[in-house]
Amino acid sequence: MEEKDLKSVKNGDKVAFEKLLLEFDPLIKREVSLSMRNSGDALGADPEEMRSEAMLALYKAALSYKAGKNVTFGLYAKVCIHNRLVSYMRKQISLFKRRSRQENGSEKSERNPEEYLIALEGNERLKKILANEATEYERKTFELYLQSKSYAEISEVVGRDVKSVGNAIYRIKKKIKTMYMLGN
Repeated sequence: MEEKDLKSVKNGDKVAFEKLLLEFDPLIKREVSLSMRNSGDALGADPEEMRSEAMLALYKAALSYKAGKNVTFGLYAKVCIHNRLVSYMRKQISLFKRRSRQENGSEKSERNPEEYLIALEGNERLKKILANEATEYERKTFELYLQSKSYAEISEVVGRDVKSVGNAIYRIKKKIKTMYMLGN
């Protein structure tokens, strides 16, 4: 992208921006695809909305880019697009958490999207992982955790201190994540 073309975009030239879009379309597609693959699909993110966000980021990058710095416009645009998509995904995660709390009837649920997806994706698979990989204590602790019990409440039920409960939940989350990544 030539500096004169960027100046044209800054001056509101729509044709220059369309040219910029054509040039950066492969980058936009790649960044949207990566975001969708990493977590967008699981959160139900809309690829077209993400593409719009990426195009807006490209436009804002063109407006704010200052030539003469030690960064090319291409790299600057890539960073701007990536950051915009990360912000978009954070909003999607926040919305996902809010929806999951509302579905559970508890606005103060501690459940994160990863756990909620595991629960939705297949209780049978989760039960299998818990049965094969977790100790009885970890299973009981995690079941209470999935019921949105606080660490203190779980501690009372299982008869262990709060730190032990936190460690058990951490261990089982790690086991579940590992098993899901391995496809077991």
